[in-house]
Amino acid sequence: MHIGILCFRSYDTYDFKSELRLKEAAEGQGHEATLVHVQNFTLSPEGEVLLERKEFADFDGFISRARVIDQVENRLFWIKILEEKGFRILNGYEALIQCKNKWFATERLRKAGLSTLPTWVVEDEAMACETAKKIGYPVVVKAPYGTFGLSVEKAENEMQLKEILWKFWKPDFITPLLLQPFVEEANGKDLRINVVGDRVVGAIQRTATQGDFRANMELGGSAEAYEPTSELAELGLQAVQALGLDYAGVDLIHTKNGACVLEVNGNPGFLRIEKITGIDVAGSIIKLAVSRFQKS
Repeated sequence: MHIGILCFRSYDTYDFKSELRLKEAAEGQGHEATLVHVQNFTLSPEGEVLLERKEFADFDGFISRARVIDQVENRLFWIKILEEKGFRILNGYEALIQCKNKWFATERLRKAGLSTLPTWVVEDEAMACETAKKIGYPVVVKAPYGTFGLSVEKAENEMQLKEILWKFWKPDFITPLLLQPFVEEANGKDLRINVVGDRVVGAIQRTATQGDFRANMELGGSAEAYEPTSELAELGLQAVQALGLDYAGVDLIHTKNGACVLEVNGNPGFLRIEKITGIDVAGSIIKLAVSRFQKS
C-alpha cells in the first residue's frame, strides 16, 4: 500500500519529525510512504490536481498532519480537494474544521453530552470584563485557534484581563475570544489521551512548571506515563467520535465536578508520548490507515 503523509508548510523551523516517524512506521509494516508537502500541489482550470506539476494516482490514501492555526479553511483547501477526488484521508476536512476552532469543538462536545468547561465567547472589552465578573476571577482567555498553549492566558483581575485582550487584539484586527473559569483544583495538571480509531493507545499526565498553569511540554511542563480509568478512556473515545476524527489527542482536566474535556487536538504530537510510554503510536496510526484505505 502507498500512503501519502500530508505535510503543511510552516513559517518557523518545524522539522517534520512526526511525519518522518509515520513514514518509518509505514515502511516497518511493509508499506510505501511518501511525505507530500501540500505547497507542491496545483489545481488546473479543468479541476485536475497535480503534484510537482505531474499527474498522480498511485496513493491509496493520505494521513493529514494539519499543523495549521491560521486561515484554517484556506490552509486545509487541499484536504477538501483530495476528498472530492475520492481519496480517503485520515482526519478529513470537516472534522478538522470543527476541531481546529476551540469554540466549535467545545460546542459539538457539549451537544454530544460530554462534560466540558463552561465557555463564553466575547469580542468587546466591556462585555469581556462584565462576563469575567460573572465567571469570577481568575479567568482563562483563549484564542479560537492555537497550539502548544501559546494562545492561552490567565487573568487574575480586570486590569490583567484588558492587557490580555489587547495582546490578542490589534487596532485593525478583532477576533472573538473564549473565556473560561480557571480550574484551580487541577493543580497545573491535565491528561493527554491519545486515541487512534476506537482505541486509546497511550496516555500521559502533564504537569505545568512552577508559576504556570499550562501543562504543555512545549512550555516546559513535565509528563509521565498514565493509565486512564475506563471512564476517562471512554470520555476520550467519545470526544474523538463526536468530532468525527480518526485519530486525536484528547486533553482532559479534573475539576471538582469530575473530569471534563479541555481540548481535542486533530494533529497530535506523539513523539514524546512514544518516548515516555514506549508505545508505538505511529504504528497504530499506520495500521488504522491501512484498514480504512483497504475498505475504500
